Amino acid sequence: MPEDRTPSGKTTETSAPAAHVDVDDARPGGKGDPDDVRPGAAAVDDAAAGPRNGAADSPTSADAPHAPDAPDAPAPKPVVHYDADGRVEKVEFGDRTHTVSTRNDQIAQLKRSLDPATWKNTDGFLATHLSPSEFQALDGLRGPGGKLPPNVVETQVADLLEKAFDGESRGPVRPGAGPLENALRGIPTRYYYDLTDAQAIMVHDVRHLLGSGDISQPFQKIMGADDARLVLANEDLYAGSMGGFISQASDTSLLRTVDEIILGLRLDYVLPNNAGMPYRVGETEAVYAVRFHAQKAAPIHIPDYSNHLRVEELRRDRVAEQIREADGKLTPEDIRLTEQDIATYREHANTESGAGTLADRAEWPNTGHGLTSSRVDALPVVPELKVDRGVIMESGAEMWRIDRDGNEVLVGVFNQKTGWMSL
Repeated sequence: MPEDRTPSGKTTETSAPAAHVDVDDARPGGKGDPDDVRPGAAAVDDAAAGPRNGAADSPTSADAPHAPDAPDAPAPKPVVHYDADGRVEKVEFGDRTHTVSTRNDQIAQLKRSLDPATWKNTDGFLATHLSPSEFQALDGLRGPGGKLPPNVVETQVADLLEKAFDGESRGPVRPGAGPLENALRGIPTRYYYDLTDAQAIMVHDVRHLLGSGDISQPFQKIMGADDARLVLANEDLYAGSMGGFISQASDTSLLRTVDEIILGLRLDYVLPNNAGMPYRVGETEAVYAVRFHAQKAAPIHIPDYSNHLRVEELRRDRVAEQIREADGKLTPEDIRLTEQDIATYREHANTESGAGTLADRAEWPNTGHGLTSSRVDALPVVPELKVDRGVIMESGAEMWRIDRDGNEVLVGVFNQKTGWMSL
């Protein structure tokens, strides 16, 4: 494994065996989910119940990358090149050169989900939550193309959040933070069912305004040493893909040390049946971050199941649905909601052993609204994401070992044709 600091202009030839990973006490496991068998499935906190990734999570034959080619001869030793500051810059694998693109300092330069310049359908959000006269008054602030400047949008969204929580004590404003991040103060650490109906709707819509990740940017998956070893050896069941709980890498760039990653992504959960904690603050020596570009955006979504169902019901007009059903004029959305009701009933219908209990997926430390309950002062708002059926990685994904002091060492590079290549 290469050292993480080498004088400018130097190279390091590595000869580490495949899947060489330093051992720590992080163990694979799902956050309360025995069905989650994808490596590192517990990267970001969310639902403690319900399947994460079962047999159906494996990529379809049409989407799956080619199986790694069987080598005809021993693979050449990787040669690692460093920049003037001693940071890994590129890696030569025989006739193939990989340029490093997801060092922490590189992802820190990318736009975060909280950057209003990345938000979609801002007019739709504002038209929903402002009065007609308030929304119309914004016309004077629009640019030549009719779009509102990002700073105006952020100020409006932040003001709406502040009004929704007016009079509540949510902690001090953080110097240097943007308007929205300050308006969200104290909210990520509250359960969705502790919010009023109006607050639940506002938090839901703000979280969805932030989006489900920018596919032009890398995503990040955190895993422990055992899972990383399997992935690097190309021995995991879902080679070439990542699933479970992930984040947009830029949203987590301020989480540098192991403890910050655990507390920021809330990996300090307990496995089902009191099977222990895979990550422990003050004890886990290292975690592994896979930073990758997703081949498709479709599988990636916001894991706010609990609050989403609540808001969906609050906005639902069941009387109007019944009238449309009687008139034979059900809309596609009416049909979807009815089918959802039927599915929920079947899942929790009475059994021979008695009435089934509807389990709330939002169990500690998940709060049910799509934001991690971060305990890191420098990064109190972390949007979380989930992939239910796995997403194929593009070539060039990188795996980094991160130690307790925040030092990163590149330990592997992925290529769709050859699989993972260890350093």
